Amino acid sequence: MKINFIYSAPYDRMLTIMSNLPYHEEQITEVKLYIDEIEEFWDKYQKKIIKEIEKVSKLRFGHDEKCYVVKNMEYEALSHPFTIKMNQNLEETKLTILHELIHILFVRNIKKSRILIKALHNLYPEKDVFFKVHIPLCLVERKVVENLYGKAYFKKVLEKELLSDEEDEVWPVANKLYPKFNTDIVRFFQNVMDRKI
Repeated sequence: MKINFIYSAPYDRMLTIMSNLPYHEEQITEVKLYIDEIEEFWDKYQKKIIKEIEKVSKLRFGHDEKCYVVKNMEYEALSHPFTIKMNQNLEETKLTILHELIHILFVRNIKKSRILIKALHNLYPEKDVFFKVHIPLCLVERKVVENLYGKAYFKKVLEKELLSDEEDEVWPVANKLYPKFNTDIVRFFQNVMDRKI
């Protein structure tokens, strides 16, 4: 699986206008130059990250993925359609892409994801969809980041996310489950639901 970074001027214009910012034709050149930069940077990490996500989750990506790059939008990224906002901190962008790839992986593995969602609905009936979607994602994300970059690096990442993200309710639950997470993500939550964990 490979990410193909692409630019769509109408999409960029739409998201810029929706962000209440003025759109300028210069954005086309600016974003295209950024795409060259992020392609070169991401190419160094892509194979390792994708392989580790698949290994940890026990799910497979399959085909390549298009990733739109825009100058402005409310969020740092979207998983559907896969879109990232320009960010000069390429290390942050790498982690943003990693996070969105896990979302994409769950959608691509729809049969297994249905089993996972059913288990999550039973385990957390009072929680909203955002919470339920992010619990397994955070488990996979943490294991991937720790496996590739170490526990100290993950601790820095987590502290940043807790300070700036909606996931501050999700991480404490995910971190409590994490020491027991040693199998594929779907089976893990089936075992939690069956009280085997």
